[in-house]
Amino acid sequence: MLRAVTEALKPKKVEYNHGVSLKVAKAIFGIGSAELAREFGVTPSAIDKWARTKKWNKERLQAVADFFGMWPESFEDLANRALSESVQGDCNALIEHLVEYHPNNGKE
Repeated sequence: MLRAVTEALKPKKVEYNHGVSLKVAKAIFGIGSAELAREFGVTPSAIDKWARTKKWNKERLQAVADFFGMWPESFEDLANRALSESVQGDCNALIEHLVEYHPNNGKE
């Protein structure tokens, strides 16, 4: 039992998905693949491939983060923050639903 608790309390290694971070950044900043392609001197299909690639090299990560005016670490975290905010929104909606349709928390 103690081993299970210890394992559960260990910090989890955060895995970053640079492609998802790129999709989130494009949505936040309203920038399309064509505009990014012009900036980086590649084709829009190359940008779309970047968006499907989980791990980039450090140079690409730095360049794309710079384009969006972000630190690489902040850019990397976009995917995780977007997911956690999405999940948080779903949780809030569920709580609102439960409060509205079960105001007495099941107590009559």
